[in-house]
Amino acid sequence: MVAGKTRTGRPAAQFSVIGGSVVANFVNTRSMGTNGLVDDLPSFADLVAWAEFFALATPAQARQLRAMAGSTAAKAALVRALAIREAVRAQFESNRRDRSIAPRVVRLLNAALERQSGRWVFEKQSAKLSLHFAARMETPTDLVAVIAREAAAFLASDYLARVRPCEGAKCVLWFVDRTRNGSRHWCRMDRCGARAKSAAYYRRRKSWHSRKRG
Repeated sequence: MVAGKTRTGRPAAQFSVIGGSVVANFVNTRSMGTNGLVDDLPSFADLVAWAEFFALATPAQARQLRAMAGSTAAKAALVRALAIREAVRAQFESNRRDRSIAPRVVRLLNAALERQSGRWVFEKQSAKLSLHFAARMETPTDLVAVIAREAAAFLASDYLARVRPCEGAKCVLWFVDRTRNGSRHWCRMDRCGARAKSAAYYRRRKSWHSRKRG
């Protein structure tokens, strides 16, 4: 987690950054709390705050989007964004068995990408000419398209093969294992890792005492 607040005043600590990528962090906006699953994105305003926190929207764009938070378009955009989140989560889960991308995930992302507005720009960047697509961020639909673009780019990358679930009991978080030998097991060593080690130590002690009494 990251301490501080977003520009909306919403605590930024609620947004997980342990995923190692924007897309994994998006999936991790649904996590396990004390009393069950917790969703960090219950409203469109929360989705905008998340996008601003992870630099998918500028402060000015976020202000414009928040002004539309009560609209029908915003409510529909939140539904589509959460559908993308759950589709990517399902892809992470199935990826451990089958590396192919599910056709329904492709269709869902393409449907969002088709709604992206913007323009091609030919300009000089860092002393070199560059042609790139400048996506607009003016409507809730544009925000969903940007999230879909990030998801599609990640699923098409080599990083997908390095996505791992936390091995902590009841933990539902995911991360990109960037260790050289692929040895990461937990979302955080000081949380799930420490609990797992404590549990393993307790089991060893219990087994030792059982053998000693026998």
